[in-house]
Amino acid sequence: MILITLLGDDLSILTPIIYEFKDQITHHVVVHDDALDDMRRALQLHNGLNRLSDNNELKFESTLFALDEDNKNDIVRFYHTIRSRHEGDIVLHSTEGFASFALILSNLVLSDGGKVVTYDARDNELNTIEGTAITRSKLTSKLTIKEYLSLLNYEILDVHRHLYLLKRKERVLKLFENHDNFLMLRNALSRDDRHFNYDEHSGLLDILTSLEIVDEDKRLIPSEKMILEGTLFEEYVFWLCEKMGFDDIALGVKIDFDQGNESKQQNRVMNEFDILMTHNNRMYTVECKMVRLLDGLEYVYKYDGLVDILGYGSKAILLNVSKQEMEAYQSTKISKNFRPSAIRRARMNDIEIYHDTHINPIVFSNLCRNFFNLPQ
Repeated sequence: MILITLLGDDLSILTPIIYEFKDQITHHVVVHDDALDDMRRALQLHNGLNRLSDNNELKFESTLFALDEDNKNDIVRFYHTIRSRHEGDIVLHSTEGFASFALILSNLVLSDGGKVVTYDARDNELNTIEGTAITRSKLTSKLTIKEYLSLLNYEILDVHRHLYLLKRKERVLKLFENHDNFLMLRNALSRDDRHFNYDEHSGLLDILTSLEIVDEDKRLIPSEKMILEGTLFEEYVFWLCEKMGFDDIALGVKIDFDQGNESKQQNRVMNEFDILMTHNNRMYTVECKMVRLLDGLEYVYKYDGLVDILGYGSKAILLNVSKQEMEAYQSTKISKNFRPSAIRRARMNDIEIYHDTHINPIVFSNLCRNFFNLPQ
């Protein structure tokens, strides 16, 4: 199969089809306009395919082909060039192509006995036109987090290993059986409060000792303060999400998004995600904050940009457990951390807010299933 992919604005809509056909493709051609921005995205996809090939030993090579999208003769010449160079059936992937571009090539491919395919990212479905028939089918392949990011030419710099997390799972879940008790103990340990009645929390202290977060004298180990104040909560939320049926899930994923040639690591564009998940070839994330004070609007702005970088259909939940005074507002709560305007701005940009004085596992799970379109 010769797959011709028409470049568009969002690479994440193109990659699931390429991955679906990866074992059938003999040659892959990425067609793009000669505008500078299109050339940049084409190179990003090309490098992403090379990155995936290094990990999966893809049997095909991709080539880039620049065209003037407004020149019909250029488009016709391109098709005849591809047909003369390569034998086999031609499949045109036109999901993201400009209308005139896609229409001309579609007519050429169909009249030559080939197929035209498009991808419905919302339903994770493949639409195929062959002759006069149109068929719809679900994609059989599902991208893992690593595959999804590799195809976009993003690099995973760090991630918490599942085996490490599994060894801690039962103890972490036990810590949060009574959220308020753990929060009081956590705050006392962080402040080194010697007037706190630690004897009332001996069971929790035993768990923290076994996790090597507090020492034998029941004092916080200074190097573990970040684990106590943040990472344990992220682990707890990870296990709530893990059982919901995502295709892939990871904790503490640090990603290098930079497509430039900057050699200094500190200057590159990087972000760390508390929890990343893939489902039906879309990517989702949950940001976990168990803090009293938070600039919620700042996080909405931040994740608005990050959701765009992760691609079409990507979504984020901002989870903030806080002891702020709250009142109900549109299925969540508002406080100084999240005001109504922040909630409304978030929902305009594929971001949901879970804001409460504690986390209710059932309520949170229902929110995730509905917002991320998971099976009930």
